[in-house]
Amino acid sequence: MNLILLKQEDLICENRARISGRRFEHLTRVIGAQPGQTIECGLLGGQMGQACITGIEKQHMDME
Repeated sequence: MNLILLKQEDLICENRARISGRRFEHLTRVIGAQPGQTIECGLLGGQMGQACITGIEKQHMDME
């Protein structure tokens, strides 16, 4: 199971996150993540759950 760890600074508003950098590269190149896909994630020091990828750009992805 892949679990994407989110940091507080990844949250762009309530229930929305933006991932970039190494995690973004891993999700797109290794996992092959696509918009509409649901992935397991968790807030560092918080709860775990699922997020739906809502968009992928050149250097980041958004999910809610």
